Amino acid sequence: MKLDRRAAAVLAVAVMLLAAACARRAKTIVVANRPPEISLKSSSLPPARAGEVSRLMRWTASDPEGRIDHYLYAVDPRAMDRADDGWTRTDETSYVMSVPAHDAATLPSGRSGHLFAVRAVDAGGALSAPAWVAFGDSSATIPPTVQILCPRPSDLARAYLPPSFRINWDGIDPDGVFTQKPVKYKYRLFTDNGPDFNLSTIRARPDSVRRFYAPQFADWDSVGGDSTSVSYSNLTIDAEYIFVVVAFDEAGAYSPVFSFSTNMLYFRVIQPNSLGPPLTMFGSGFSYTYATGSIPPNPAPALTVDEPADQPLTFSWFAMPFPSSCDGLLRYRWALDIADIGDETPRSNEATDWMHWSQWSDAATSATVGPFNPPGFKRQSHQFYIEADDPVGLRSLGTFGFRVSRAPFDDDLLIVDDTRYLPDQRTFPTPCMNAPIGAWPTAAELDTFLYARGAFPWRCYPAGTMSTPGIFNGYHYDTLGTRGLPGVVPSLLVLNRYRHVLWLVNNAAASNFKAPTDPTDPTTAMRYMSEPGRINVLAAYVAQGGQLWLAGAGAGSANLRPWNKTNNDAVPPTLALTFSNANGELVPGRFIYDVSHWRSEFKQLRATVQINRSLGRLTGSPGLYSLLPPKMETKSVATDPLPPLRTSSNFYQTQSDIEFLSLPNIIMEGGGAVLDTLYAAAGGTLPFGQIAANMTYYHGSENAPLVFTGFNLWNFRRAECIQLVDFVLQQVWGLSRDPDPRLAQPVTRR
Repeated sequence: MKLDRRAAAVLAVAVMLLAAACARRAKTIVVANRPPEISLKSSSLPPARAGEVSRLMRWTASDPEGRIDHYLYAVDPRAMDRADDGWTRTDETSYVMSVPAHDAATLPSGRSGHLFAVRAVDAGGALSAPAWVAFGDSSATIPPTVQILCPRPSDLARAYLPPSFRINWDGIDPDGVFTQKPVKYKYRLFTDNGPDFNLSTIRARPDSVRRFYAPQFADWDSVGGDSTSVSYSNLTIDAEYIFVVVAFDEAGAYSPVFSFSTNMLYFRVIQPNSLGPPLTMFGSGFSYTYATGSIPPNPAPALTVDEPADQPLTFSWFAMPFPSSCDGLLRYRWALDIADIGDETPRSNEATDWMHWSQWSDAATSATVGPFNPPGFKRQSHQFYIEADDPVGLRSLGTFGFRVSRAPFDDDLLIVDDTRYLPDQRTFPTPCMNAPIGAWPTAAELDTFLYARGAFPWRCYPAGTMSTPGIFNGYHYDTLGTRGLPGVVPSLLVLNRYRHVLWLVNNAAASNFKAPTDPTDPTTAMRYMSEPGRINVLAAYVAQGGQLWLAGAGAGSANLRPWNKTNNDAVPPTLALTFSNANGELVPGRFIYDVSHWRSEFKQLRATVQINRSLGRLTGSPGLYSLLPPKMETKSVATDPLPPLRTSSNFYQTQSDIEFLSLPNIIMEGGGAVLDTLYAAAGGTLPFGQIAANMTYYHGSENAPLVFTGFNLWNFRRAECIQLVDFVLQQVWGLSRDPDPRLAQPVTRR
């Protein structure tokens, strides 16, 4: 069969890096201690003495990570949001509460009932949310409850709100006769230095408001039970407020819990458009997250990306709601090249009038625009705008630019060396370079292995030492090294000259993140352009139809290291980096996910393994895949002579750096699979299950065909490396070796 060379390719999954040396210390993974959970039940008891009401409180608790250490309980607590000195420690799981039986109108301190609360504390010191029971006099009236819904209150932080907004709440009366809803609500807005309280007192002792105003809550605003909201407008900018609402039932009992997580809202008023939900914008090869959200008066694009002409372009986004946002509900709208972001003119056609704002929608989290048709090979520039709005009126704007162009693809092949091996060293005044040290290869040895013309004397080596032809000898190609490259990353204009690009990143280089100008070991281009807020030029190159081969056991982890979460990285005795879709690392907007189509989970490690041809569903009909070497085997004295000035221990290596899919990763398009597995690692010290695909070929319709090889091309037997190179360059890409390899001379360009 002839392999499909249509414009389409992206692998899927992407993993993150590995702790790749025995001498490297393993990290201790710290997982946040989740709080325990507690439930409470109450039942009546015969009174212990005349004139009292007794109730039995029983509770149970569980901890997701360990055990419950003890409990804290309080009767009529001064604050529910924290466990102060009014709470009592106990190891028991029950408590008998006896209080004087009074008529509701004559209860002490104006209270219409009593409150019992309990918390669980786990072995790590984490506290559960309080469970509580409220009850009234001897008639056992159960007081109502009320919860502010929007803005969402919090006992941990104040909310930020515009000068005009609406507050919504809901109430429940569990023992109501005619309705299970409260019959009325009373509310009040407290300002700092008010006549009765200042805000610091209310924040320190929330229950002081109840004790001062109960049971009548005189002079508070009152609404019927069918009214569950209030609007405020023109509040003072930069002022702080506390809003409190209380529910009343048919028996006259009021909601006794006063808490900043239920019926009390602490907030600060801010300038309109000065704060909004932070936006994240992403597309193929870029992802940008704003540190904060706002609508600046003169918005500038956060970044400018390159995109292909003559095809539709899809961009996506989302925003992070504030804790005060109502159930996290957000809505969005977008525009392209809008002349004035303040222009609220509706679109004449929602699908095509991109130069006006789209309708607000909570589902508007992506848009497809284009195709764009610039003349010839010229660039055409556009600007994309997104607005996010939360229910309380906080709004933010995101914007980015994009340039569309066509690639000329005048030349066949560019090989990009994005590795970071040891450069040659020379001790002056010696005219020759020092003998190579450390593990093979050094940077110069890698160049020789890949590119040497062969049969030429090796300068400064023992007399008669002749160079061996490199594994690419005979192909017509240019080379480009990223070490010391101005700007670190090759420009798209350079890549667009080539129909095919082979990009090499070794494992150790993937972890490099030094200053781009560091002369000793600068950051690799793949790592640099994968950092948050930067643009991966390879995504634009592949989107324009350029065909890419990623190899070297470091490309995937270099792309995802900036997004790694250590909670799923393996710990001793299994040292590996893991990049998972389920863990939010391998997701849309990341190059390996979008373009390579590695989309489930992948790992990177160094291990003793066998790398075997593994064709999966194509095993019975391999077609041209049968031209792949059956194995990629480590070198031996019999297969690969020792290079000059090298020792066996540094040259014949038994361990391999690998990146491999560790979960199933099936990519289907048009009813068929479009991601083929070519090789898989197995056996040896590989500690993971049977799924370890580490070379794939994507040939779908989402981008140009792409080959991903999760091992390097230089630590295996030369003959097998040549056979693998010939397969990709000849069978996949349609290139050919020169019949006289000595005539093929690579040129290094920048």
